[in-house]
Amino acid sequence: NASKALERGAPTAEILGIRLERHPGLFWGMPLPLYRAEVFLRELPETIDLLHLLSLNDPLTRSMLKIRHVLGGDSKRREIIRAVALSVRAMHEAGLYHNDLHLKNILITKSASGGPLKAYIIDLDKSSLHESLSLNQRIKNLLRLDRSVEKFMTVGAYRNTPLRPITQGDRLRFLRDYMG
Repeated sequence: NASKALERGAPTAEILGIRLERHPGLFWGMPLPLYRAEVFLRELPETIDLLHLLSLNDPLTRSMLKIRHVLGGDSKRREIIRAVALSVRAMHEAGLYHNDLHLKNILITKSASGGPLKAYIIDLDKSSLHESLSLNQRIKNLLRLDRSVEKFMTVGAYRNTPLRPITQGDRLRFLRDYMG
C-alpha cells in the first residue's frame, strides 16, 4: 500500500524492502499461517512526530524547527497545522485510508530548501488503498485523528509532559486547510 500510495502522491516514506517470516499458528484448533513482517523505509531526516512537537519543551526540538517555544508564535503554529492538513488531504486524495491515524503517525520536518514545513504520514501497515475515498471514510479518518488530539489534551502525552492545548481555532484552521 505504501509504495502505491507514494506513487499517487501520498506524503509517506519510501519502502526500500520487506522481509516476511512465516510462523505456523492455530486459530480455534485449526492450522493458520501467520506472518511476521519487517518493513524497511527510507529515512526521513530531521523529523519529529506531532505528539513530540506538541508536548516537548526541548531546546533541540526548538532549534531544529527554528521556533522559540514548542509551537512558536501564531504564524509557526498555523504553518504546522497547514502542513498536517495538506498531508492528510493528499493522503486521502491518493485513496489511502489510514486505520491508525494519530499524532505519533505524523512526522513534521522543515524543508531542505528553507521553505514551509512538511508533514509525512507513517505506519501504513493497517491502511487500505482505494481508487478514491468516500466522504464517510474521510470523516471517519479525521475523527480518528481528532480522538488522538482529545486523548492528548485529556490524559497528556508520555513522560508527564505538560499539555499543549489545541484550540477550537486550530481545529477550524485544520479543516479550512484540509478542504482547500
